Amino acid sequence: MKSIRLMLLIAVLFISIAPFGASASTVSVDGDAVDWNGIPELYEATSALPNSVYQLKVTNDTSNLYALVTGTGLNVKSQFFIDADDHYETGYHASGFLNVSTESTGAEYMVENDILYEYTGPSTGTGRNAWSWSSLGGIDIVKTDSAIEIGVPLVSLGITEGQDVGVAFIRNDSAYDRLPSADDYFAVEYVDLDPPSAPTGLTVGTVTPGSVPLSWNASFDESGVVGYDVYRDGAMIGSSSATAYTDTAVQQGSTYSYAVQAFDAAGNRSASSAPATAELPSGPSVPESQGDWNDIRDYLVNYTEEANIDIQQFAAYDAVILEPQRVSSQLLAELKTANPDLFAIGYLSIGETLPLLTDENGNRLDIYFLDASGNPIQNPDWHGYYVDARKPVFQNLVLSEWLPALYAEGFDGVFLDTVDTSAYVNAALNIDFRPSASGMASLIGQIKSSYPDKKVIMNRGYHLLGGSNDVSGSIDGVMLESYTSTWASSTLKNPDGSSVEDYHAYPADSSERIWSNGITSKINKLRFQYNADGTVQRDSAGKPVPTANYFHAMALDYAKDTTAAQKAIMQSAVDHAWENAFIPSIGVKNLDLAPAYDWLDEVAIPPESAFGSGLDIQSMPTPSPYVIDDFATADNWQTIRGQTEALPLPGADSAAFGIDSGAGKIDLTVQGTKAWVNGVTLQSREWLQPVDLTQGYVTFQAKISSGLAGTDKAFEVLFTDYNNDALAFSLTSGLTTSWSTFSLDLANGGVYYPGWDGAQDGFQPNQVKSVQIRIMNTTDNSPSYMGTLWLDDLLANQSLPAPAPLIDDFSSGTSLWFCQAGVTGDSCSVGPDTGTLRLDMNLLGTTAWGNSVTLQSRDWFVPISLTDRTIGFNARVSSSPANASKSFQFILVDRNGSTRGWDITGSLGTTAAAVSIDPTSGGFDNLAAGQTAFDLGHVRSIRYLAINTASSSAAYAGSLWLDNVTAPLK
Repeated sequence: MKSIRLMLLIAVLFISIAPFGASASTVSVDGDAVDWNGIPELYEATSALPNSVYQLKVTNDTSNLYALVTGTGLNVKSQFFIDADDHYETGYHASGFLNVSTESTGAEYMVENDILYEYTGPSTGTGRNAWSWSSLGGIDIVKTDSAIEIGVPLVSLGITEGQDVGVAFIRNDSAYDRLPSADDYFAVEYVDLDPPSAPTGLTVGTVTPGSVPLSWNASFDESGVVGYDVYRDGAMIGSSSATAYTDTAVQQGSTYSYAVQAFDAAGNRSASSAPATAELPSGPSVPESQGDWNDIRDYLVNYTEEANIDIQQFAAYDAVILEPQRVSSQLLAELKTANPDLFAIGYLSIGETLPLLTDENGNRLDIYFLDASGNPIQNPDWHGYYVDARKPVFQNLVLSEWLPALYAEGFDGVFLDTVDTSAYVNAALNIDFRPSASGMASLIGQIKSSYPDKKVIMNRGYHLLGGSNDVSGSIDGVMLESYTSTWASSTLKNPDGSSVEDYHAYPADSSERIWSNGITSKINKLRFQYNADGTVQRDSAGKPVPTANYFHAMALDYAKDTTAAQKAIMQSAVDHAWENAFIPSIGVKNLDLAPAYDWLDEVAIPPESAFGSGLDIQSMPTPSPYVIDDFATADNWQTIRGQTEALPLPGADSAAFGIDSGAGKIDLTVQGTKAWVNGVTLQSREWLQPVDLTQGYVTFQAKISSGLAGTDKAFEVLFTDYNNDALAFSLTSGLTTSWSTFSLDLANGGVYYPGWDGAQDGFQPNQVKSVQIRIMNTTDNSPSYMGTLWLDDLLANQSLPAPAPLIDDFSSGTSLWFCQAGVTGDSCSVGPDTGTLRLDMNLLGTTAWGNSVTLQSRDWFVPISLTDRTIGFNARVSSSPANASKSFQFILVDRNGSTRGWDITGSLGTTAAAVSIDPTSGGFDNLAAGQTAFDLGHVRSIRYLAINTASSSAAYAGSLWLDNVTAPLK
């Protein structure tokens, strides 16, 4: 078999038309590829160039010729070429293929999009590549991004029985997206007119409660029998390349009638064998659970063999999740006898399979994600093969075979594992399975709607909770593995890359615990009704009020054994789950083994009154009117340490957050062991209702005790939206030992980071839920950083008011202005003074044009035009700066960072005076790199600069007062 590619090509192939007297493969042109699964492919991509086409299949029945092409990006212009006279030297010659003396292209017909055309150009000679076609009308076609199906009447093609037919495909006039590949020639199939003989001697072997073995005598065919289709009660249930088949999708106590048909490579099928009847013995009847699913409060997950199961131990739980292939109906019946209220849930992986699944002919099922070489992609940790849940073949397999068998065994529900395949992204491996999330959501919805009385529990799958692929109305539970504790080290790895075994509870300030807190908030807001203040609504009995789509949250945590330390981990996990209304469970790493302990015997279950006691959400205060936090208290923040374990050396990061003179203060140590792992983060509470931060800048002040330069550490601010997408701002260069003000534009700036839950639909700045401020290590094995970070005045929607013509009269204070000293030794402070702004400064005379103090306005969020305005303000100073060799300047800053300034030293005196500036005349420009002129039509901010003009001059210690800054029209 040729190598398979996940791409589309142009292919020309020959198939034989089965005789009208024999049945042949029949498909429906409906966009559903399930009915093609048993039809052999004619061609797979072999060229190194194709990148869109992958596979071609062709078949026929007594009325139509059918073709299927699979690949990607197929919903574009395309052409099928059909050689209907089995003669390569007549008809249209399609260029671009390898021509040999006996095989070439000669097409009498073409399907372009949904129209059938007949070739009308020269049929022989060198002119056969003339583009000359006549329309014969529309044909049946369904075209999607991943598949094209066509059906063409045989009569339209002039085809009779027993002919060879060539078919080629070209995607969007491509020179290489074609089948066969551009470096290949047409393949010719043997013409076979006769069906195989009917199988004889169909016999039913020894029947068990869950299987019916069948065997028969081989059929004869002159070209060889390819396989046999097996029918149960008139419906085909499978195929076999051998003369035996075992039906496992059967129910105890049922009677079935079986028949077999043989088929050859041409698709000719024999008459049916004589029927054979199988009677299955009645196994134990497994009653449905008599319990109330809403009342379960504990459960057990264990996939061990039936022989290892202690009936009384397992039956003591409200629910158990078992591996259906390792237990019998008899065991389920015994469990239900011991506990009629027990819910027995069967395990089912719907995102990976192991082993690789094939049909009875050994052909790989069309259900997998494929790499660039056409090979199924494997999970490197668990070695399963990733499944594309959008594939109709897979959905049919789950809904028509796996689920009926699982429920026939007596299970009350299904546990869906590996759902997260549909959110998996690995840029290094060029893997992005996120487009399959819609197919996974659809499959889960069908699982529930097909069996509405059965319970559906999903493992993780947080990307399917909320949003366009929401399945919260189709599930009865979601499992959160390692919710409070884990079996794996957070930092140490074995040589093969697997995690070192280390059973521990997550520290309260670990990234894992903070992450699970975020998951808890997301899930609980879907499960319960909340008041505007973040408190959960409760009924008259004090129980939380569920939403219409309520589902259980089910925690699975880990503890190694029953030593005192591990029992403490168990208890903390149970308590944490209980207060958040999660159903607890405890296990060991290897769930395939018999339980190492009975965790119910090792913990104290809290009282029912405490179930959900911690559901209230402490919300970040809504900006009022623009203050996010002035750090009067530390209540709205928590610290997160990147590394919380002692190993690897030099050990853990550290952080302590508190309030220092009205500012937030973090004493921190960031190790340099691992890039983007070591770090300290200050995490805000979530806003219960999303906050719109698009109406102005987000600003804050920050300083640090010592510089980050040379330590390979980065200062970042991240905002997270309600789909958990993030926007990050790197501000390392602006963080100094003096207070600096940072202005962030969430509508136009920042770097986008896709969310962890799979939504990944772009950052929504009008739907912000939290803020992070962090210092992170950026380089492996770099120096550690120990210091203090101060924060203050985190403000939202900040902008200098648009001229009306008043810009600021300082009647509401000076919050729109801040000052910054130039070099060490200079200092400044700004504040209100009887309705004016007062800038106090100490400006040294050490260095000419170095010592300085800048008074900076907030930016205009939308830059303004000053082409037809003047700038006016009232100003005075405490003493003349000219006497100390100091210059005072008024400066405009445009959107590109260029400046235009005027020296106003001579206009300043000790008595307030009006100063008027014409932005269009005078002044001196300092242009930013790449700019050729100051952009007066897009001014961003205002500055007042006091600067030393002579070295070794006198210091200036004084004040500047400003009032009534305006920009009237000329």
